[in-house]
Amino acid sequence: MANTQHNSTVYHTLLFNSRNHLLLTRTAETENQWDPPFSGNVSEDENLEKISEAELKEFTGRAISTTIIFDANTSNETDHPSSFRHPILFALDEVLDQTPLATFYSLEELYALMGKNPETFTPFLREIIPHLHTYAIRIPYLNQKETNYIYRFRTEKNRNKEIYHMDSKAEALYQSSLCQAIKLVKRQKERSPDLPA
Repeated sequence: MANTQHNSTVYHTLLFNSRNHLLLTRTAETENQWDPPFSGNVSEDENLEKISEAELKEFTGRAISTTIIFDANTSNETDHPSSFRHPILFALDEVLDQTPLATFYSLEELYALMGKNPETFTPFLREIIPHLHTYAIRIPYLNQKETNYIYRFRTEKNRNKEIYHMDSKAEALYQSSLCQAIKLVKRQKERSPDLPA
């Protein structure tokens, strides 16, 4: 965990595995409630992503890039819970599937547990879990560069990002059981993004 510094900002990093499962821990520090193990404080003159990535490397032993999903200082969105006042980063570790120090939960498991016993999560998680589906579509592509997949043959000037806009129907379809099954099969057959399928 990063050290607290003057004029610092609290951040949270959510680490997912190749199956879109979120890594959580519960310790005496969190009063035995489930919470993301990667959070801390970053000062104004520090690079948020580098601080987060250093923490991930200490835990996994591997270099893992992070992506800032939300930052109140740069976003105009106002329909988020209070925890969204702090920067939230996503990271994808395609190697890590289990660890004795933490547990992976699927989004469906998180939603079900929230419905049955929300007190099993820290206040931060209780606020953010209902909103995870909004950002879930980005998880499988966190480690992809702009030259891969949908951006591969388009220059910045020619990209039409509006066609990838997610409305409520698209989000529902993306989170459906059918789509989950398709994504699982696709990942099993998927090669490197830089090689032909």
